[in-house]
Amino acid sequence: MSTPRAVLKWLIAGVAVTAVATSFRVTESVMSSMAGHGHDWWRVFVWQLAGWGFWTLFAPILLRRGEALAEARPWWRALPAAVMTGVALFAIHVVFVAGVVQLVQHFQPVALYPFGEALSRQIDSWGMVDLIVITGLTGFGMALTSYRQARQLELNESRLEADLARAELETLRLQLQPHFLFNTLNSIAALIRRGDGEQALDTVVELGEMLRETLGRSRRDSVSLRDEIDFVARYVELQRTRFAEDLQVDFDVPEACLGLGVPTLALQPLVENSIRHGLGRRGRTLRVEVRAELDGGELRLEVSDDGSGPPDGFDIRRDAGVGLGNLRSRLRLMYGEAAVLRLERRAGGGTIARIALPAVAIAETRLGAGRSRPATEPDAAEAAEREGRA
Repeated sequence: MSTPRAVLKWLIAGVAVTAVATSFRVTESVMSSMAGHGHDWWRVFVWQLAGWGFWTLFAPILLRRGEALAEARPWWRALPAAVMTGVALFAIHVVFVAGVVQLVQHFQPVALYPFGEALSRQIDSWGMVDLIVITGLTGFGMALTSYRQARQLELNESRLEADLARAELETLRLQLQPHFLFNTLNSIAALIRRGDGEQALDTVVELGEMLRETLGRSRRDSVSLRDEIDFVARYVELQRTRFAEDLQVDFDVPEACLGLGVPTLALQPLVENSIRHGLGRRGRTLRVEVRAELDGGELRLEVSDDGSGPPDGFDIRRDAGVGLGNLRSRLRLMYGEAAVLRLERRAGGGTIARIALPAVAIAETRLGAGRSRPATEPDAAEAAEREGRA
């Protein structure tokens, strides 16, 4: 405890004791006046101030005994020490007050007390009061400690829940990274099968850059929507190496939304889901649209396509694959009931996925801004290697 706060507490206690002593002195004066006695005001005041000031000085001892009772398991193990402390303080108190009475003789000129009689009268006068003070202070210390223990238990439980949530989020991120990697490798494998080694190499280089950024994001639960859109755009370029003109992706994201936070890899699984399932209908271009909208305190994200649409009876809680199930779990952990993910059939055919979450600004890191060259441009060593193969 800091010294200024300790001094302030003692000052407050002193003022309180003075007020109590004054109130008892006023009561004593009224009673004495009614009886025709003429006691000196200051003598009675000193007697009362000494009696109550004693408990101001020794209250911390009783509070600590109450703390020991609350911490003991079982509590009655600390009861004998608490009783002995109370008895000792009561004895010291009445002896001390009797000594003060012997000095000030607060009832003169009506009565003058020798020490023995003063001690006997103080036991009668303070006995019940001291019992209430001792049990009250000890009980207050016990209650205060029990309250602190309950608060600490709640704090520990909340920290444990937060640690478990962070561990679950980390597990989900680790699950999503290989899922993203395997799906991109399928595109590279398709390029190799059709003999397009040059394009496959460019795709591998770009994939390496994206994986580096993904690992850089792994320590963050959220990124700005601008970073997420940039990442999705690069992912789309990777997929175009495989699907070429069969894939068209458009972005409609207002500037006001770009600085808001979204879960890491929030849109990429939705776009990936549209590409994987939407391109099942061959012979036509798949159109994917990514939109964002700020509605009051809510950010709404939408990924729609004109592909084959979800199967009849699709339920995202039951039928979601790795990507959608992962995203849904992360939204639940990060936002609770404040975030919603829905996937449904779009009017006119296709699929539409919607995310609604609280609109919160976030610092933008621009993870891809530090690249020294575009990922699709080979360096000199790669160019020489290609010339050698040719």
